[in-house]
Amino acid sequence: MALLAAPLATDWPPREILGRGAERELRGDVQSVRFGAGGELSAIAALDARGKVRWLAEYDEWRDVPGGRYPFLLVLSFPETELRAELALSQVELNPTLDPSLFRVARRTTP
Repeated sequence: MALLAAPLATDWPPREILGRGAERELRGDVQSVRFGAGGELSAIAALDARGKVRWLAEYDEWRDVPGGRYPFLLVLSFPETELRAELALSQVELNPTLDPSLFRVARRTTP
């Protein structure tokens, strides 16, 4: 979900809609979704039962790519453990045609 820049569709409709200027945040029971002033997705946060952030995915540098639009900068944060990963992409292709052999699992034989 976070790497695909796709919020959960199951947490709809949101409980609250918050905003600052042209920015909007849609807050549900299990996630919060933020949109920037230009309408692009800027963040998805997974929430625990108390509404605290379990993990946060932030998106920036959206560009047109074959198959649609995709953020070229993704930052994943885990507040409780203070872990953070930043992914800066140089190339993206959405929904490429992949060889089915990439998804075959090799079978092991037991001796």
